[in-house]
Amino acid sequence: MNRCGMVIGKNFGDEGKGAFTAVLSKMYLSYGNVLNIKHNGGGQAGHTVELGNFRHIFHTLGSGSVWGADTYLADTFIVDLIKLEEEIINYNNLAAGFGYEKADKVYAAELSRVSTIYDVLINEIKELLRGRDKHGSCGMGIYETVERDKHYRLRIKDIDKSLPDRLADIRDAYALPYVDSLLEGRTPSPEVLELVKIMKDENVLYNSSDIMLNSFEKYVDVISEKKERELSDKYESIIFESGQGLMLDMDNEEYFPHLTPSKTGSCNPVAFLKNIEALDVPANVYYITRTYVTRHGAGQLLHECAHSELPKYVPDKTNSSNPWQDS
Repeated sequence: MNRCGMVIGKNFGDEGKGAFTAVLSKMYLSYGNVLNIKHNGGGQAGHTVELGNFRHIFHTLGSGSVWGADTYLADTFIVDLIKLEEEIINYNNLAAGFGYEKADKVYAAELSRVSTIYDVLINEIKELLRGRDKHGSCGMGIYETVERDKHYRLRIKDIDKSLPDRLADIRDAYALPYVDSLLEGRTPSPEVLELVKIMKDENVLYNSSDIMLNSFEKYVDVISEKKERELSDKYESIIFESGQGLMLDMDNEEYFPHLTPSKTGSCNPVAFLKNIEALDVPANVYYITRTYVTRHGAGQLLHECAHSELPKYVPDKTNSSNPWQDS
């Protein structure tokens, strides 16, 4: 590795990190091969790359994939294997039609945390129970994965034929008792009861297990911590593609609790470079912003204005209103 870039969002996300990562990847590829490293958050990131009529929202794949950059999911990234397969299939179908590079697989650190259907269901149940006071979560179980992992770990290196048993253990020993504690003394809505029913469904367990295992075997190349330096040395350039913005960093207490459970700045990239003994590699840090600020979901947004106050309101195709984040 001879050069390094860190793409960091200045605000609450939606600054254009994906678009800039794609531009930077194309520029760096003129020197040789490029590795995009996703180092925080998980599949809730929505990095839009538009090239003429081509438009794709990158969640787990690096945004430089269009030009042939490879993707590495660091151990500080949360992997959703169900969404990964879905994204790669959709992206490859689209890329083939426009003549862009396809993505055959991703590299993933052996200790990357893996989200499950039960983390997603807990997330959705909690948000429904909060009603008007919901946190504005993406409904993808990111925070729930972080919390569950403290008690019942599931890492990329653990994915094998025993996955159904592991998921059953997570469901029976952790997820269901946790939901029971949430519902104690409450009268749950039909929507909540339906999610609990899904959580208890054996078909959900085995179907999600099959998809996760298939996705892992087809698309994931596991990298041990000892092999990270070896992997990095295969690339001329590395680009760290951050998810979420600095204002949502887990330590930004001013906006608690409407934060993301990860470090959104240069902390993870610097730690990664230190671990592979590459702190002497020239690095550029790119802070991405807009001339205006947006925020999707709950939480404080100073000087917020209504759509009616804008001279022209153009809907955001990526961040449309949804049941979990609202507008």
